[in-house]
Amino acid sequence: MNFKKIVAITFLLLAILTIGAVSAAEDADALAVDDGGDEQIIETPVDDVERIGSDESNEVLQDPAPEDFNVVIKSEANIKSNEAVVSFNLPNYVKEKNSSVYPDFYNDHVEVSVEGGSSFRFYNTGGETSINLTIDDLNIFFEDDYNITVYYNSHDSNIENLKIASGTLKVTESVDLNADNFIEAYNSAVEADSDYLCTVFDTQTVSGLNGQVSISANGTLIYSKTFTGSGTPSVAIYGSNLTGNLNGKYNVKITYKRTADGKEYSKNVVVTFKNIGTGTPTNGTGDTTPIATAISASAVSIVYNQNKNLVATLKDANGKAISGVDVFISIMGVKYPLKTDNNGQIKQSLSSLPPKTHTITFAFDGNSNYLKSTKTVKVTVKKATPKITAKAKTFKKSVKTKKYSITLKNNLNKVMKNTKVTIKVNKKTYTAKTNSKGVATFKITKLAKKGTFKSVITYKGDSYYNKLTIKVNIKVK
Repeated sequence: MNFKKIVAITFLLLAILTIGAVSAAEDADALAVDDGGDEQIIETPVDDVERIGSDESNEVLQDPAPEDFNVVIKSEANIKSNEAVVSFNLPNYVKEKNSSVYPDFYNDHVEVSVEGGSSFRFYNTGGETSINLTIDDLNIFFEDDYNITVYYNSHDSNIENLKIASGTLKVTESVDLNADNFIEAYNSAVEADSDYLCTVFDTQTVSGLNGQVSISANGTLIYSKTFTGSGTPSVAIYGSNLTGNLNGKYNVKITYKRTADGKEYSKNVVVTFKNIGTGTPTNGTGDTTPIATAISASAVSIVYNQNKNLVATLKDANGKAISGVDVFISIMGVKYPLKTDNNGQIKQSLSSLPPKTHTITFAFDGNSNYLKSTKTVKVTVKKATPKITAKAKTFKKSVKTKKYSITLKNNLNKVMKNTKVTIKVNKKTYTAKTNSKGVATFKITKLAKKGTFKSVITYKGDSYYNKLTIKVNIKVK
């Protein structure tokens, strides 16, 4: 073999080796050999892989539309309500938290933001299809208007805090209550001591029953008892708790007057009684059961100084007036007895009460014949409006000190002594005090021009009387 052939073969071998090396280098990016060197695993770029859900289906993940969540935000709710105020659906493709397909921060989720409250994030954990949130869930504790916004955040980082709904929730503390919230009547026939007539309960307050429970049959009181909220949630009333000789069919009225709101809740039922409340001994001592009593009195609204009495009446369960007994009245922190007259009434003058809303309590302590009873009423005393008597007056220009007098009296037309009043004339204000006759005299010194001046007389008022102003013309000629 000559030299030229040897050189040609050598270059050919070098070319083949070079091409093989380049090809091997290119394939190195696509080939990975496991530790045993027996198997190659081909990895495809991430962009070419179809994403699947956590259920390993071949479904491509999608983003739900806002309407898919069916968000409902109530416009008004009571602070004690247990009903849902925010509700929405979680579509099936809202991914489970800690999904093996996406990192946590890419999870699909719904976020509820409450202005003045809290923020909540919901994933499709546990296969829930709907979420219902109450006042308690939203950590709302006070009466107010709350702006609520519901957002959707997708596994697609381009969809973040997408508002799908918003609304205003008005939270109030008032609640519509009726007799069914407090009274349940069991039997239409009450024949024995063990028979129930009704149950009265109060689950609206932690303290339980707090107020007066009374029952009347054909208008006659047959049961009355006041509960003081000691934690007793309810009372069952039996035939043995009733007074009066009850035989036959009666129209029965069951009433619970709550201390919490001062309202009466009543339920009317028709009941057939048989030998109920005949005075049969119930305590084994041979003593008859004392008759229930009730004190009646109505709320009063008056003006300060008004001569009016607050009247309370004490009667037994049969509607008979109880005379000659002491009924204690508690007013402005003072408790004292008043004896009932022949009509079972006591009277308390209200003329000296200062303006404000007063809570007045009547209490009968009971005795061997009668059970005790109490009654609380509100007496509202409003400020009185006084009266200023003032007339137009004409002065001569030459008079340097012009004396002008007015008279101040209260709502009962009695003079108001040593009381400050003012008059404003021609932008100047003058002050004077009333004398023993209620007359105040102003000394007007800076009024030297001729003309008619509109003047304003003012009594500024105090804790007993309203402010009062009147206008009068003062003329200088």
